[in-house]
Amino acid sequence: MNYFNQPDALSIDQLVLDQWMMPVRYPEGYDLYLIQAGEGYHLANENRFMYKKGDVFVLGPNDRYRFQITEQTRLLKLSFSLTYLIDLMASGSHVWGYPDWVTSGTGTLTNDSEEQGKLQALLAILLSEQLSLHPLTGNPIANSLMQTVFSLIDRLYEQRLTESTSHISYSSELIRRWIVY
Repeated sequence: MNYFNQPDALSIDQLVLDQWMMPVRYPEGYDLYLIQAGEGYHLANENRFMYKKGDVFVLGPNDRYRFQITEQTRLLKLSFSLTYLIDLMASGSHVWGYPDWVTSGTGTLTNDSEEQGKLQALLAILLSEQLSLHPLTGNPIANSLMQTVFSLIDRLYEQRLTESTSHISYSSELIRRWIVY
């Protein structure tokens, strides 16, 4: 079954918030937040992370989260369903590691301003498509952009794993040396 045309399969919103008025959220699909301006705290699954401009959070169906805003915050919120993601993978040649993207337990996906800028640009085009009354679901431009967004998230996630693995390897080596000593 093709879910590209499912009404809420894909949406993007730009929000400007002085405070988080919504209850703790449990997304039905996936939510990606890109902080465009402002500061505060992202509270997810018993974790608390300071956020600032450029931070990226990816949350999945099992995450409970909210934001605690200390400075007016402007953000882009991209929501997509699992079925949309599966259908998008089926239509292309790339398979993404989608369940592993959910990084709420470890904070922002990337601190690299260049990578944050790329994601910002892609999401801005998606928002522009939606604001110009071109529905995102069933929209080939939106689907192509989403493939690029997912590929970028995959790459950032792999970089994050490599960084954390090299840190663990270094720590393991120090522990091994200490024990041998």
